[in-house]
Amino acid sequence: MYMRRERVRLPTIKGFVRTAFAASTRPRKHLIYDAVSIGRSSGDKDPFKLHRALNGSDLHTLVITNDQVYKSDAHNAYVDANRNWSYPQETLRNLPHSDVMDNLAKGRVFVSTCTFESWGITALEALSCGLPTILLTDKSSNHSSESIAACKTHIVKLPKSVCSIELFDHVYLLGQTPYDQRCKIAEMTQEKHSWRRWKKHISNIIDARLF
Repeated sequence: MYMRRERVRLPTIKGFVRTAFAASTRPRKHLIYDAVSIGRSSGDKDPFKLHRALNGSDLHTLVITNDQVYKSDAHNAYVDANRNWSYPQETLRNLPHSDVMDNLAKGRVFVSTCTFESWGITALEALSCGLPTILLTDKSSNHSSESIAACKTHIVKLPKSVCSIELFDHVYLLGQTPYDQRCKIAEMTQEKHSWRRWKKHISNIIDARLF
């Protein structure tokens, strides 16, 4: 990003900052949504990729997003183009964070639609709720949020160009994850990203910079 925006090359990267820690929660037994996505209502984040790809499949999808007027005409056009989705493609807008988490926890699978996340807090929140997670990638097949997972089996990486049938197959298969495995995903994520470990991580960064 520095090279692209500022034409400045950074020195060697010494590490990465974990920008959040996991909330302590337990997966729900009663699930409503087959797949959930969360993201700002703009073409770069493109949370409605989930609705577009699974429309007509009979899967119940949920997009949690905002609703605002942007300075960018392209962003406003994206908002307007995605106002009229209806069941089973459901949209919730401008929720407080507690309600976002409550609805996220009702999902079977989380789909991260933005290919260039720097560190996906929504992926962390989904995994901490026990949702197996699909990360949509660019042509590199890499995604920064894959480092969040406590185990590689907790995520699936797919190109954003994935066809609807293939995405449906992955969502359907991951949606069958049994409750005990969901609990394991949540427990392992919460352990890897606990408040204690996050605090120590930040302290280590500060100490390394000072000394």
